[in-house]
Amino acid sequence: MSEVGQYKNFVRIISEFWNGVFLIEITGSFKELETFFKLSPPIFIRHVCPFQFKVDLAGQKDKQQLFAVLAELTRLLSKEKSFSIQLRGDKSSELRGFLQDYLVGKGFVLQIKNPVQIVSGIVKNEELYLGVSLASENLSSWAGGACHFAVEKEQISRAEFKLLELMDLGILQLPTQGNVLDIGAAPGGWSRILAQKGLQVVAVDPANLDSRLIENENIVHYKEIIQEYLAVEKKSCFEVILNDMKMEAIESAYIMREAADLLTENSGVAVMTLKLPHIKVKQKIGKVKKILASEYRIIGMRNLFHNRQEVTAVLQKY
Repeated sequence: MSEVGQYKNFVRIISEFWNGVFLIEITGSFKELETFFKLSPPIFIRHVCPFQFKVDLAGQKDKQQLFAVLAELTRLLSKEKSFSIQLRGDKSSELRGFLQDYLVGKGFVLQIKNPVQIVSGIVKNEELYLGVSLASENLSSWAGGACHFAVEKEQISRAEFKLLELMDLGILQLPTQGNVLDIGAAPGGWSRILAQKGLQVVAVDPANLDSRLIENENIVHYKEIIQEYLAVEKKSCFEVILNDMKMEAIESAYIMREAADLLTENSGVAVMTLKLPHIKVKQKIGKVKKILASEYRIIGMRNLFHNRQEVTAVLQKY
């Protein structure tokens, strides 16, 4: 809620549906809000969607109103683009099925995963808020920004989901080839994903990697702390540096600043997770940004669905 307050000249909170989910009023169009967020990207707001309609669901007359609203809603959708329904709240699964059948019956193309258009809705206290937008306008194409990935049998740690989420959001684009430095790599979840994509990974961590990675030809493990590795390695030979260490954010930022010299000139990308305190979070993030500013441009910084008390930053070397 505190981050919503940063946009007070553009956004007014009307009510809270439930913890962390707000109904807001904006001064301007939803498209303008999208543009505003691109210019001043939020860190903790994961998802936003418009509501053009409000329907009471309690009585028979209200059901007639729903059909009238759906007729209006179809005018906002394009049959040339796929759609999906993202509905949350009371009786949402039942209503979702009804809306899907109605729209498919009208000739619209349903695509559950990666749709172009999204019909968003929230049901609470017999009231339905409903709206249409492009998936690209919503900060995340997942309902509420809650992205869920299938658990692979090869998965080593849940930390892998953070990397997958960054790529899904389009904040991180990995090269198709090259070298990667994975700082604090153990047990090796991020290293596994990168090696799987054909990248050559140098994993640095005094702890052991998962035994399944020992024979992986794309991974070399240096069993030492990153400070020892940086004291010896001086060549600019990495296209990507990753850092998911369980380390205080300020200390971790200084390490990333030092490690910047190992990135290839003007194109190297870095990812770091900031472990944050429960108080004075904004101040801590500000200090980290100041430390990184001499070496990196911040491409994106988000509190991911798979983050806990942390945010993940994607950086590019100057």
